[in-house]
Amino acid sequence: MKSLKVLVASIAALGVVGVAHAGEGQAYVNVGVDSLEFDAYGIGGKVGYQFADYFGVEAQGSVGIIDDEQTIGAVTADVGYDYLLGGFAVATLPLEDGFELLGRVGYYYTELSAEGAGVTVTDDADGFAAGVGAQFMWDDANGIRADYTYLDGNGGHADSVSLAYVRKF
Repeated sequence: MKSLKVLVASIAALGVVGVAHAGEGQAYVNVGVDSLEFDAYGIGGKVGYQFADYFGVEAQGSVGIIDDEQTIGAVTADVGYDYLLGGFAVATLPLEDGFELLGRVGYYYTELSAEGAGVTVTDDADGFAAGVGAQFMWDDANGIRADYTYLDGNGGHADSVSLAYVRKF
């Protein structure tokens, strides 16, 4: 149900963008590595649309691939996230020589899991997310982006960091 909220919010945001400035914006995709608390890692991506010089929206998805190994007493478990979804409003500040600063706010949903001693436990978390980042475009279409995002939800808070290749269309 919560992933449905993220999907609906992302579609609504992209719909508003299309009505606001059809044909005047720029679409982009990012593909890279995401980290949750520098303990669990995943492959992630962002799909976005910048509809003005300073504003846009993006949807984010990530699939966990490397879990953190934790030992409590005699039990060792692999702890990580299975996937993360999010929808964001993005503000961009273009600087000189292809550099851009960005800030984003939105909503996220993630499914977490732990597996050890033959038992698997899953849980989910969702809530407010906000972040900052920087992007360097070495030409009109290609670049690299680094992000920090603070996730604050029903299960507490977490820090996420990502590094990604950027392709603008």
